[in-house]
Amino acid sequence: MKTTQGFGIVEAIIIVVVAAVLAVVGLTFYNNMTARTVDTQTTAETINVPAATIETTADLNTVTAELDQIDMEDPNDSSALDEQQAAF
Repeated sequence: MKTTQGFGIVEAIIIVVVAAVLAVVGLTFYNNMTARTVDTQTTAETINVPAATIETTADLNTVTAELDQIDMEDPNDSSALDEQQAAF
């Protein structure tokens, strides 16, 4: 009786096909998770934008109030600029 050792060509091809299928499934899953992560980061950054805007507006209001206290002109007030240009 003849005994065989090792894998035959059919078994090797089956192993390669199974490995390829697993690689395709894994890469597809990886790409989907990467896309979800980017979407989540973009959403998180978009949600934080109004908070930053509120902080910036509050800072601007504070600076404007401080300018009013020391009798300085508001740099955003265009009427003062128009008066200065009319003087020339």
